[in-house]
Amino acid sequence: MNKVALIGNLNNNFYVLQRYLIDKGVDCHLYIYSSDPIHFLPENDSWNNKGFENHKFLNWTVNNFISTKKSVIQKEFIDFKHIFCCGVAPAFLWKAGLPINMILPYGSDLYELPFSNARKPAAFLKKLFFNHYMKNGIKEAELFILSEKNPIYHESLKRLNFSGKINNCGAPLVYHPMIKTTKNINSPFTKKINEIKNKFDFIIFHHVRHVWKSHLDTFYDKGNYKLFQAFRNFIDKYPDSKPVLILFKYGQDYKHSVKMLNDLNLNDYVIWFEKMPRKELMLGISSCDLVVGELTKSSFTYGVVLEALAMEKPVMHSRDDNIYNDLKLYPMIHANKTEEIYKNLDYYYNNKNELREIGKNGRIWYENHYVKKSIETIMEIIS
Repeated sequence: MNKVALIGNLNNNFYVLQRYLIDKGVDCHLYIYSSDPIHFLPENDSWNNKGFENHKFLNWTVNNFISTKKSVIQKEFIDFKHIFCCGVAPAFLWKAGLPINMILPYGSDLYELPFSNARKPAAFLKKLFFNHYMKNGIKEAELFILSEKNPIYHESLKRLNFSGKINNCGAPLVYHPMIKTTKNINSPFTKKINEIKNKFDFIIFHHVRHVWKSHLDTFYDKGNYKLFQAFRNFIDKYPDSKPVLILFKYGQDYKHSVKMLNDLNLNDYVIWFEKMPRKELMLGISSCDLVVGELTKSSFTYGVVLEALAMEKPVMHSRDDNIYNDLKLYPMIHANKTEEIYKNLDYYYNNKNELREIGKNGRIWYENHYVKKSIETIMEIIS
């Protein structure tokens, strides 16, 4: 079978895909940007070294785009039959005259990176030059795979005059065989999670970035504060209950969240963790009763949602089903207002069997409508 290159790994998107393709017998190589956060390195998403022998780092950035020679890019990728990418890769590949078979954007690489400009004069010209290549690379790609009918994605493709194919099948964000391994792992975090399970009777897992106070654009607002207010109301109603809210020191406003929780006198009901590798994160998700996602704008899927679904856990977040009326929807708990969140906490605290049923059916949806469908679509491209 022909060689496949996957370029970029933000959110571990392509390392997940690489492992699924290896299972299908594909000779698949992953290229990781040196500038990607350590949090998204493959070793932080795996309990073994699957695929590591075909990993390589690329020092591709906006700043070194001009100095990166066309011949160097060609030499590295000329032997690949298929090239899938995200991030800055479309600019570099178009510069080298190499075809882009598929782009699986992580988000801002589609709606922000091709359009944003630097403020300093020297950097402005450099970014302007990069934007030209980035736009053309995206424009001439054969296929875009998106996870939902997000208007901002489609508006960006329209601005870029993209006329290729668009498939809304998404791509698996969690490598499912790893989940089976995760449940049998004995790590330092496992001990802490077991202590939490023994002490509390309602475990709420909220690993969304804390962005709610200092954000400049409502697009980035996660609405974390609504959960805190609702959680306070819940405890006021059940003062003898033993709930816990698990949070992470992640996002520009997490210190504001710490202060708000302190002001609400919730410190005894909250446990904070540092940002951790996803393989550890999945241990926590597997032990909770409820995952809470973003509580503002409507979204179909994103990392937190898919991680919950993959781990067979119910997720509560904001989703306007009218936007996605032509899609097969996964079961979830709807909320984007404090009162809705509170009522859901109240109801499902007393109906945990229903929570488990939502999680079970969500996992079935994830397997059938996300993993199988997307892998089949990608295998059709490769075959």
